[in-house]
Amino acid sequence: MVRLRCPFPECNCAIVELDESREASLPTGISEKLRLMLPSKHATSDGLFTVFEDIWDFDNIGVSRAISEGSVDIFDKRDAEKVMFTWRGNSYVLSKLQKYLICADCDRGPLGVVCEVRSSKNSDETLTLNMLSLRSVKQAEK
Repeated sequence: MVRLRCPFPECNCAIVELDESREASLPTGISEKLRLMLPSKHATSDGLFTVFEDIWDFDNIGVSRAISEGSVDIFDKRDAEKVMFTWRGNSYVLSKLQKYLICADCDRGPLGVVCEVRSSKNSDETLTLNMLSLRSVKQAEK
């Protein structure tokens, strides 16, 4: 069993068990646009996330305060295809960054995001997803 953990050696908090059925691939470079923590300044983002509908599905995760409108400008409707992804057989577009996911023990991050997404088929259908970047955490055997 593989656990996703806080990447900081002095912390190493267990965040959640890796579940490949929850993975979603967002466009490359999205981590930089979302200002997510990467392992080094030379790391590239592959756009892989593990996605949860309910924040309580995590074993241990913290959440930042609400993010002010316009502080992260990637949700321009003209560039919707740049933030489109498929998860569990449905296509979504990121529409609003709400909060950041951080380590519950050391408060460092951001390791992921809480986003409002809309269905690419029905733009009136929205959903809030908790998306943990697999590049921002470390994977370790239990």
